[in-house]
Amino acid sequence: MKTLQKYLVKIPKSSLLGNWVRLLGRKLCLHALIRNNIDQGEVSRFEIVSGYSSITLRDGTSLSAIDGEIPYYKGATIPSEYCGVVVEYITRYKYPHFMPSARIRTGLIPRNHFPLFLDPQKSNTLYELPPQDIDEFQSALELKKGDQVLEIGAFIGFGALRMSRIVGAEGRVLSIEADEEHFNVLNLNLEQNNITNVTSLYCTVADVDEDELDIYKAGSTSNSIVEGVIEDGEVSKVKAKSIKTILSENSMEPNFLILTVNGAELLILEACREFLINTTSLRIIAPGWYDDGQGKVGPRIADYLKSIGFRVSQTPGFHVFAYK
Repeated sequence: MKTLQKYLVKIPKSSLLGNWVRLLGRKLCLHALIRNNIDQGEVSRFEIVSGYSSITLRDGTSLSAIDGEIPYYKGATIPSEYCGVVVEYITRYKYPHFMPSARIRTGLIPRNHFPLFLDPQKSNTLYELPPQDIDEFQSALELKKGDQVLEIGAFIGFGALRMSRIVGAEGRVLSIEADEEHFNVLNLNLEQNNITNVTSLYCTVADVDEDELDIYKAGSTSNSIVEGVIEDGEVSKVKAKSIKTILSENSMEPNFLILTVNGAELLILEACREFLINTTSLRIIAPGWYDDGQGKVGPRIADYLKSIGFRVSQTPGFHVFAYK
C-alpha cells in the first residue's frame, strides 16, 4: 500500500493523469468487490421501492439505498442501475462496519490497496491490529444476543438491520442519523423488513442539547458536523442532543458504541465523557482516519479512551477498537 501511495501522492488530483489513475483504480476495485463477494442467486430481485434502488436477497431481506447506478460499472450479473445498492449491501450488511473481523474478499487486488479507491473501512479490520491484540479484541468486540447497541451515524440502516438480527428480541439497537434523507431511507429499510428492536433518532450528538447545529454535506453519503472535513459542503441545520438526554429519553444502557460520523468521533466521545467514565462494560468501534485540521483523529481518540480506563488498539490506518 505504501509503495502505491508513494506514487499516487505525486500525481495531482486535478490532473488528467490523476483522474484517470483514480478512475481506473475505482473500476478495478469495484469489479473485484462485486465479483468476489456476490454468489449466483444471492440477490433474487431488483426493483424500485419508494423511489429508491432496492434489492431482495434470497432469504427475503429487502434493502433500499440512495445511490443506484455507478456510471463506470458494467457488470454481467448485476444491472448497472443497481450497482450502488449492491455495493452498500456488501460493505454495510454482508461485511458490516460493526463486524470488523469479517473480511471482504478482494480477489487478486491486495487488500490494503482498497482504501486508496474505496472507503478505508473496507480494509481496516481487526486482522490489521498488532498480532498480539487480534484474538483479544476479536473476542471482546463480538456482537452477541441481548446486546444493547448505540449506533451514532446509522446512514441508511443496513448495519442496524444486520445488528437487529444478531442481538435478537432480548437486545436492542438505538440508531442515530443526522441527515434527513439518510434517516428516511433508514426507516424505509426497517419498515419493509418488519424490524421492531431498532429505534431510530433524527439528530446529532453534542455535549449539550441544541435546537440547531450546523451539518456540512456533499454528495449522497458524506456529511459531518466538523467544518472542513467535507470539502465544499452545503450547510444545513440539525437538532443536537446530549448523550445523557438520548439515553434517558430512550431508557437505554448501551454496552456497545459504534461511531461513523466522518471526523466528529473525538468530539462526540468527549461529549460522552461522563457516560464513558461511569460505565463498567462497553465496547467501542470508531474510525480515526479523518483529518480535522489537527491531523488524523485516531491517535487522539486512542489516547483519550486510554486515559479514561479503556483497553485500546488501532490499525495502521487508524481504525480504533476499545473496550472495558
